[in-house]
Amino acid sequence: MALLISLTIAAATAQNVFAGEPAVALMGNRPVADFTNFGPADKERRLDLEIIFALRNKPALDALLAAQQDPNSPDYHHWLTPNEFSAKFGPNLSDVRAVAEWLEAQRFTAITADSQDRSIRFNSTVSDAERVFGVAIVASANGRIYANTSDPMIPARFAGVIARIEGLDNMRAAVPLSPASRPGVVAAP
Repeated sequence: MALLISLTIAAATAQNVFAGEPAVALMGNRPVADFTNFGPADKERRLDLEIIFALRNKPALDALLAAQQDPNSPDYHHWLTPNEFSAKFGPNLSDVRAVAEWLEAQRFTAITADSQDRSIRFNSTVSDAERVFGVAIVASANGRIYANTSDPMIPARFAGVIARIEGLDNMRAAVPLSPASRPGVVAAP
């Protein structure tokens, strides 16, 4: 019941933060877990967050990748440098600036942008992250594990610009690289 109330408050808060500006959810930007035994996270806990920008010109990137693998293409095995890739497919600098300005307006701290890395790193408290992104963040009884229970909200003007927000949870699961090391998977001889 307390978790449901917390979720309702978080969703209402997101609407207030955007002050009438339309908001959208970053779908799939939360762990899928059972939070039954979790409670509210410490509101003063510090979070290291990172916004990852979406790739631009996805159809052109798909075409380039296909051409790089086609022996009949002039782009066959013609790889891009990181700077070339960033210039063609990374975020526009105006988008990076706009997101950074929005984060500053929300009073986040230690904002550093790296357009080649396609990211902006910043710090927040749980309380501010919940307020700005319209999520409830819950934690295990000992506080070691924490997670957002819903997808974060962002201003609609950043839809397609922001791909995801890292750091709202610490519940990443490791996936073995080798099929033989996965339970129930048999490697081919």
